[in-house]
Amino acid sequence: LEPGPKEPNVSLSDWILQAFDMANQEFFSGELEPVQIELDSTWHLRGGAGGAHPDKRKIVLDPSVHMCYRDLCATLLHEMLHLQIGDADDEEHGPLYLQACLNLNERIMASRTACFCRL
Repeated sequence: LEPGPKEPNVSLSDWILQAFDMANQEFFSGELEPVQIELDSTWHLRGGAGGAHPDKRKIVLDPSVHMCYRDLCATLLHEMLHLQIGDADDEEHGPLYLQACLNLNERIMASRTACFCRL
């Protein structure tokens, strides 16, 4: 995953879609189905930097609470992991999610990618 668009005219929406596709191949073995990614600068008013809706195949990200592309990438990976885990845990960030997040971060570190999955 690149820390930001190499082309100056790449929109944030396009970069996020590219980052999703790259992360899906690199860290999720291409298992995640394509999703709609919505940018909502009011999402933080709901108490978070992003959200995943597995049933709607949708991720919402709030760019206003991220200081850089790497930070936004961390939230994207967090939400992608929610899509993978689905309802397997009894709570939003239960033991299965936390273990999967730690495992994902180990794979990311081994790949030397300049990003991480936000806990």
